[in-house]
Amino acid sequence: MPKYTDINVYAPCPCGSGKKYKFCCLTKDREIKRQKKYQPFTSLENKLKLLPDDVLVMDLNLAENLNLASEKLLAKGKINEALVKLEEAKLKAPLLPTTHNNIANCKYLLGNLEEAISIAEFVIENLDHDNVYTLGNLVHFYLIAGKESLANSHADKLLSLELRDISWLYKKCEAFARLKRHEDVITSIENYTEPLDYIPCHFLAGVAYANANKFDKAITHLEKLKKHHHQYPMAHGCLKKIKKGTGPATLHGDWPYFGTHELISQRLSEKMRESFESLNENPKSVNNFGKKHPIMSEMALIIFNESEGRSSEAVDMLGKVNIPKSNDMLIKITEGKFGSDECRFSACRNLIRNGVWKKETPRKIWANEQWREVILKDYEITREAGIEIEDKNYDIYAQGVEALKNKRWKTAEKTNRKLIVKQPEFAAGYNNLAVALLNQGRSKEASDYLKKAIEVDPSYLFAPSTLVQIYITEDRIDDAEELLKTIVIPEQVHPDAMVCYLSTQVQLYLYKKDFDMAVKILDQALMIAPDNPELKQMSNKFFLLQRMKKIL
Repeated sequence: MPKYTDINVYAPCPCGSGKKYKFCCLTKDREIKRQKKYQPFTSLENKLKLLPDDVLVMDLNLAENLNLASEKLLAKGKINEALVKLEEAKLKAPLLPTTHNNIANCKYLLGNLEEAISIAEFVIENLDHDNVYTLGNLVHFYLIAGKESLANSHADKLLSLELRDISWLYKKCEAFARLKRHEDVITSIENYTEPLDYIPCHFLAGVAYANANKFDKAITHLEKLKKHHHQYPMAHGCLKKIKKGTGPATLHGDWPYFGTHELISQRLSEKMRESFESLNENPKSVNNFGKKHPIMSEMALIIFNESEGRSSEAVDMLGKVNIPKSNDMLIKITEGKFGSDECRFSACRNLIRNGVWKKETPRKIWANEQWREVILKDYEITREAGIEIEDKNYDIYAQGVEALKNKRWKTAEKTNRKLIVKQPEFAAGYNNLAVALLNQGRSKEASDYLKKAIEVDPSYLFAPSTLVQIYITEDRIDDAEELLKTIVIPEQVHPDAMVCYLSTQVQLYLYKKDFDMAVKILDQALMIAPDNPELKQMSNKFFLLQRMKKIL
């Protein structure tokens, strides 16, 4: 007697009749089960070790009902309860691929990616080589694990497989969509001969046609989605852009199929985010982060495309992933016009930090609505970056600083003159002397001492920043801009020095009436020193200015 181990009820019956198993020997097998006591097996492996003359009897009805019950529990988010039902279904019909597929989905939803992959691979290798649903799952799982070549090879198998029903069509198209194989999505949709009555298929078809620049067909499919469909917001957004002819407004210029919640499960996302956030505490683990979580580059890309408010977070994420794919995205951000100026500069800094680009190499970057040639250096803002004062001169330096704070300009001048005699290579002494002179109306002398400070230490930011401010008050804007270009930011910079440098740029852009650029740089300064009273006052003025513009 043949062993009825093939539990795909729509496959040809093992008896050789040419009929589907469901419409041939399925009823007879169930009758055999009723006549023979069912032997419970504790594992699938034991079931597969049956003697050749044994008949493996399966309660397909019960197993299918348990699968349906598990799907209802999954819809409510009750994953562990669903797993209980599925383990029972596996005992009743151990070779039913549907059960194993659902178990793999549960493991994936719980964040156990390797286990999900193992189960899906078992189905393909041992139960059903041509199971579209399993192959679709493996494409998704392999992409998350960074195994893109394996994902593509499994997607290739899908090209020639027959579809059991429209749910398999969706799974097939979904796999191609994850790989951005737009033409394969279109071919699968166009070759399907049954009515296309599953709305998610229309969404994938619409996006695929949009990516193929077949916008009439894209509109036809996308308009099928109504407000109660979960993909409606994305479909509606695509439709608006297509009809306006504005394009997708994404980094790569493609129309997206998925949001972040469809890219990976919530549990996996949480695990990866915990790992990502831990990098701040353990920076040495950055090098391995991208290799362990390559899907984070896709997640960062979706965030960058979807939310302007989170674009800086996305760029930071791409920088820490630090794999060829994420660095390519950073290059595209830096060299293009998509996104904010801040994001372009941040992407450039990340490329320098990752060793992709060299420091101090001129780069053309789109900033303030025009192409600019800029030189960026990687630097760290830290309070550990201090001035190098000799111990024997520290008391004199402290007295000079105290005099400046209390606006005792004469005392500050006298004290700092003593200091530069005792330590002539100390840039802060010349700068503080210049500040004392400047507040006595002696700007010419102040400028000379500031130039001396710059000569002694070009990386001491206070001196050139103060000199730029003098040039602005004297309407010497060309000199101010030229001096700003020569400023060298050290690898470690004190936050107060960085704020002084940024504030100087704000003043320059205000003089030039470039309020947008001034606001952007002020925001950077506020990120460094949110409690700085001068920055707060400046920010309030900008706020009032914006209010006045709206009123006018």
